[in-house]
Amino acid sequence: AVEGSGRLAQQAPDSARLVELIGRSPIFRDLSQRDLAILADGAHLRVEPVERVVAQAGEASTSLFLVLEGLLTTEGHRRHGVRPGPAPLLRPGDLFDPRVALLGEAHSCTVRTRTPALLCELDQQALQRLFAGSAEAFRRVGLNLAQQSPVNGLGGGLGGSLGGGL
Repeated sequence: AVEGSGRLAQQAPDSARLVELIGRSPIFRDLSQRDLAILADGAHLRVEPVERVVAQAGEASTSLFLVLEGLLTTEGHRRHGVRPGPAPLLRPGDLFDPRVALLGEAHSCTVRTRTPALLCELDQQALQRLFAGSAEAFRRVGLNLAQQSPVNGLGGGLGGSLGGGL
C-alpha cells in the first residue's frame, strides 16, 4: 500500500519491481533476491507533495529513503569529518541517507521535495528483519557502506539511472 494519493501513488511499483529497484542501490549491491525481497516486503511507499521536508539537517532518523519518482533538493549542508555534503539534486535511484539509519549519524542536510515525489522508506524494522535473518546481508551492506566514496555524501545512488524512475 502507498501512503498518499494521485498519479504517483497509482504508478507505485509491484513487489518484483521494488526488489529490482532496491537491488540497484549501491548500498544493497550483491544482496540475494531473498534478502532484497525482505527489504521490499518491509518498505513503506510514500507520496510527498512539493516543498515537503523529508529530512532535517542535524536530526537523527531510523529510516533511509530511495527516490522512486520526482526530484528533491538538499540544503543547509553540515560536514561530517571528511564526508562532504550530498549532491544538490536527488533523482530517481538516489538513496539517502544510509549513514543515518545504519550508523546513527545525524542528517547532514535538509532534504525537500522539489516536485511531487514517490519515496521508498526502509525503516529500522525492515533493516533489522534483513540483518537478523542473514549474516551475509549484514556483512555485505557493511562492506558496501565502507566502500562508499567520501565524495558521495548520501551514500550513493544511481543519479537518475533508473531510466526516469519507474
